Amino acid sequence: MGLRERERYLRAILQTTVDGFWVVDHDRKITEVNDAYCRMSGYTRNELLKLSIIDLDAGEDPVETGLRIQRVTKNGSEIFETRHRKKDGSVFDVEVSTTYLNVNGGKFVCFCRDIGERNQAEEALRVSESFLNTLLNSIPIPVFYKDREGRYLGFNKAYETFFGANREQLIGKTVFDINPPDLAKIYHAKDTELFESGGVQHYESQVKNALGPVRDVIFNKATFADSQGAISGLIGTILDVTDRKQAEAALAAETHQLAETNTTLRVLLQRREEDQKEMERKILDNIRKLVLPHLDKLRSLKLNEVQANYLDMIAANLQQVISPFLKNLSAFFADFTPREIQIANMVREGKTSKEIASLFNSSIRSIEFHRDNIRKKLGLNQEKSNLSTFLRNLSE
Repeated sequence: MGLRERERYLRAILQTTVDGFWVVDHDRKITEVNDAYCRMSGYTRNELLKLSIIDLDAGEDPVETGLRIQRVTKNGSEIFETRHRKKDGSVFDVEVSTTYLNVNGGKFVCFCRDIGERNQAEEALRVSESFLNTLLNSIPIPVFYKDREGRYLGFNKAYETFFGANREQLIGKTVFDINPPDLAKIYHAKDTELFESGGVQHYESQVKNALGPVRDVIFNKATFADSQGAISGLIGTILDVTDRKQAEAALAAETHQLAETNTTLRVLLQRREEDQKEMERKILDNIRKLVLPHLDKLRSLKLNEVQANYLDMIAANLQQVISPFLKNLSAFFADFTPREIQIANMVREGKTSKEIASLFNSSIRSIEFHRDNIRKKLGLNQEKSNLSTFLRNLSE
């Protein structure tokens, strides 16, 4: 291949490449440029050949450009990023690869690539990472994520605080590097199970954190996939439930103690009730043995009618004390007055209103009034039931 043919060949390559290309002499004038750079800058080839590189460079001042030319002249080549100005005044990001050729007074051969989209994507990624880091660090519970091999890729501030470790101590480490062997085996087995099944995982376990004692925790984990859909890692949270479990244990102990106290109180109440019944039995037995026989002796004496009636009333009242009648009457009809209870007792014994009036030195009409009240309180005012029969049945 002749020299001219080789030159045409190289020019053809330079014109078809997607990267911009130009040649700058030692005076910084553009002496050669390809169509790709013309499209990038918006200039025609003839317009660019009338400009210097300083006219295009919007990322550096002439002093910095001069220093860069000196470095490239000395070192032979350099790759750097800068910004170029288009014909319409707008700017775009470029990555420039320049090589110095010591021919014809010195030439700088430059290739450049428009990296605006790449920089925008990188900036979007930085914003996204910043947002995610801010989000993670705002979560008050420890959050971590690992790769498929179980190496820690990152975590939030709460995780660092909980374990008392920083990124340098944990990034790239596995559970076997930072946990006691018994706990590490549990975590590794659970991670392996999750990677095999995918999805989410919840379980209780223990961890040893910066506070010293082993803490009870709940792990919540989920896998995530790469761009091809393959599981590439997991993200997890740690919920410390130590205080809750201690509170539950304390509550259970207190509940057990209260149950034992209630059992003791029931036993004491039952014993008190039995003692009360025993005391009532003794009182009633003494009345039967020590009081009622003397009343029978009094009846053998010559008593007038009033004395005999009062004696009968005393005997009847004592009989009610030792019978269930008054107790039943007081239990079910607590709104009876003392006089109504006395009259109800005499009615139960079969005494007429006239006899009762004589005993109380009262009028028959007054006794009938009390009898009507008794019937109303017993719910018999609308029935024809015999009051005396009803009261006798009540005492049984």
